Amino acid sequence: MKNTKKIIPVKNYVILFIIIIITLLLCSYFSSWYQTNEEANMKKGIMSENLMQIKIEELDNYVLENPNKIIYLSSSNDETIKTYENKIYDYISDNNFSELFIYIDTSDIEIEKLVSILKKNSVIKDNVDYSISPNIYIVKDGKITEALYYQKENINSKDAIKYISENEDVL
Repeated sequence: MKNTKKIIPVKNYVILFIIIIITLLLCSYFSSWYQTNEEANMKKGIMSENLMQIKIEELDNYVLENPNKIIYLSSSNDETIKTYENKIYDYISDNNFSELFIYIDTSDIEIEKLVSILKKNSVIKDNVDYSISPNIYIVKDGKITEALYYQKENINSKDAIKYISENEDVL
């Protein structure tokens, strides 16, 4: 018997290698395209979808018409606070407090403008860092009278829920 092994030409290996590389590059391209598309279509934060939202420029007029409210301030683009916001919103929803809240999205606001408007509408005497986001402010008689966080610290949904429950009767 004759031993007949078929020899595969080297060009076939080169063609296979090129096909694999092109396939990997196309997969990588479509994966990044899909991720970009998903990020563009991603919904904003839970608070922006479920609480009444106003722009920071409208705060002066809004508190004149609605002198007793709770302001929730955060960036709708901050992915790190989703769990925090979900827990707070669950508490707000379970206790029917949605009408007490207004939401201000800080994602497109210059910090200096935000701080200036909040200071103008505040009667808090302590040193408050108005650039903290997320934060909760109590508005009583058209002025900010209290804040959840006065200085930068780790956010905690339990602190926020306790703060809301302590201040719900004020409004």
